[in-house]
Amino acid sequence: MKERVKTYFEDFKRPFEVRYNLYTETIDVLQNKDKILQYANTIRGDFLRLTEALDKFIRSLTMNRDRMPVC
Repeated sequence: MKERVKTYFEDFKRPFEVRYNLYTETIDVLQNKDKILQYANTIRGDFLRLTEALDKFIRSLTMNRDRMPVC
């Protein structure tokens, strides 16, 4: 679905951007400051969750490595 929507909108000449919102399954029109800032905050939150998940994953690898028996 996302690719179909993206392909459909590629040929439109417009003074704004659009994005597919996976959570609401809608198209968000990024045409004013508030919408753009809202999208930036969404990206910021997603990036924060991603970095926290990576930190936890790396810590778990380090902890598991320290518990391995030495031969």
